[in-house]
Amino acid sequence: MLLARVEGQIWGAKKATSLDDHRLLVVRPLTARGGRPGESTLVVVDQLGAGLGELVLVAYGSRVRDLIVGPEVATKEVTIAIVDGATIGEVTLQAERPAPLASSASFEDEASR
Repeated sequence: MLLARVEGQIWGAKKATSLDDHRLLVVRPLTARGGRPGESTLVVVDQLGAGLGELVLVAYGSRVRDLIVGPEVATKEVTIAIVDGATIGEVTLQAERPAPLASSASFEDEASR
């Protein structure tokens, strides 16, 4: 599992049908050294409604995916918790609470205009 911060959302008019009705988030895993942002990002399936800036716990693997979102989904990275806070060493991290990300349907509507 990884602790990560939500940095954005991905949407598109055309995608694998197994991703219909699923939100895709861009998250940046936090390092074990003081909870600093790592260098890379991940795209994860989100069923919890995580918003921009929130901390999430991401699990990886087909078993987790099968249990949380179903075996037909075309990725193995899934949010399994929205985290209110965490302590890594001497550093305490808290979720930032901006407005929630829009649903993928509203983005698709805008993209089709």
